[in-house]
Amino acid sequence: MTPPPEVLAAWGYAPDEVAPLAGGLINATYVVTRDGAKLAVLQRLHPIFEPEVNLDLEAITAHVAARGLETPRLVRTRHGAAWIAHEDRSWRALTWVDGASTHAVPSLAHAEAGGALVGRFHRAVDDLVHEYRFV
Repeated sequence: MTPPPEVLAAWGYAPDEVAPLAGGLINATYVVTRDGAKLAVLQRLHPIFEPEVNLDLEAITAHVAARGLETPRLVRTRHGAAWIAHEDRSWRALTWVDGASTHAVPSLAHAEAGGALVGRFHRAVDDLVHEYRFV
């Protein structure tokens, strides 16, 4: 399935730039590739999420990035919206972060690295003051 043309147009993506991205557990996820480089992730959010969750994501990732951690960042539409609605579902785009996803912990070293990352994240948000819009 390719995202609807209205969704792609909101960010200026072409149908031939978008392909399904395997491994998403909750949201339908697509990778956007332009000129051979991965540009973004496009997601149709699961209905358990209200669209305002994107405003929380934007605030948290901006805070984390300001503290030196690399994180996907919300990509606003060409008209500045944090998301679009299409057929009662919310869509968003996030910047692409190179790396690998692991769905099972293959070694103790991976588990330790994951724990260290969680620690860095918690330190980065320790002073975050934000009124959440989706709970």
